[in-house]
Amino acid sequence: MAPAGDVVVHVWGSAGDVFPLLEIGKELRGRGHAVTLVSNAVFESCARRLGFRFVACDTPAGYRAFLRYGEQLFSDAGLATFFDEYVVPRVDLDVKQLLDHVGPDTLIVANSLTSWASLIVAERTGARVVNVFLTPAYASDIASEVAWLERAAAPLDAVRSAVGLAPAVDWLAFLTSARLHLAAWPAWFAPISPDCPVALTRVGFLYNDEAESVSADPEALRFLEAGEPPILISGGSSRFIRPAFYATAAAACAGSGHRGMIAAPEANLVPAALPGSVVAFPPLPFADIMPRIRAVIHHGGYGVSVRALVSGRPQLILASGADRPDNGRRLEQLGVARVLEESDWDPGRVQAALDDLLASGSVRERCAHWANQLALGGRSSAQGAVDAMLAATSAP
Repeated sequence: MAPAGDVVVHVWGSAGDVFPLLEIGKELRGRGHAVTLVSNAVFESCARRLGFRFVACDTPAGYRAFLRYGEQLFSDAGLATFFDEYVVPRVDLDVKQLLDHVGPDTLIVANSLTSWASLIVAERTGARVVNVFLTPAYASDIASEVAWLERAAAPLDAVRSAVGLAPAVDWLAFLTSARLHLAAWPAWFAPISPDCPVALTRVGFLYNDEAESVSADPEALRFLEAGEPPILISGGSSRFIRPAFYATAAAACAGSGHRGMIAAPEANLVPAALPGSVVAFPPLPFADIMPRIRAVIHHGGYGVSVRALVSGRPQLILASGADRPDNGRRLEQLGVARVLEESDWDPGRVQAALDDLLASGSVRERCAHWANQLALGGRSSAQGAVDAMLAATSAP
């Protein structure tokens, strides 16, 4: 049982899912709270650097198995397989694990995408949950998540029964039962959707410098120092990326006459034969690397989008799946990005878009403007988030 006042940060997924919540945990620890991260085994080193206790919800091999589902998530059938084989069994495992670390006075910080176990445990123990919505797309499409819950009602009710809870009567009420719901973006990025069934407290972008500042590959540092600032190519930290992404982006870089550096989670995602001016590396510390590049070609994920905004770097977004197209459109509206739909992913069109992006004085001005806005924000997003959390969860 957790001591009074403890905080459990519960999240599993890619780095883009996990790192933003680490920033909230860091702020809570700075205010004297004991923080435990319950997450995938690969994030243990991040937790230890921040002074958190750590509980692994899987093994490194289990995490690799999880990542392999990414290739299936572009189809309805693949989504259903992932849901049935991974997500629903994960709820049962997470509930059992969380019950060892959560008591009635525990504050649970959860990612909205992976919060089902946290909500069940809170209902069982009386703990309080703060749910974090990272992007506008997820906050405006809660109905889809309710549909998945209803699809899995039988196994989820079995999980509830095993811990002494009655079957859920209203899955929307369950999904929105957290004490507080946070929107992790500023007002100038997106309004709060009228379709969102919960009251969102806006706190701004969340990003953690410590998690994104680990030692870079020495070869990557030498590459950066060997010539003009390159184009960074990132398809995120998972396998949820179209097969053509890396090859198309690399060809566009070479065709434009620019050096390119690919950051990929697994070498087999990258074509074996790359243009001579493009080199592939393991995952890179974006907090350190992003200020040293010229622009970034990426998939539209939250983490890389926010880091590019903070660093004032132009973005060419090849977005497909989940919240990525919506993120891309919003970045394009800010004047810092160009977005290409998958039907336009041929090297010639991507090269033309890259050339246009890099030649645009307006893009450079808007990148500098929004980076300055973020730098002048005063209290950090995490400080605002924790202020709101403590105020909302202090009441009975």
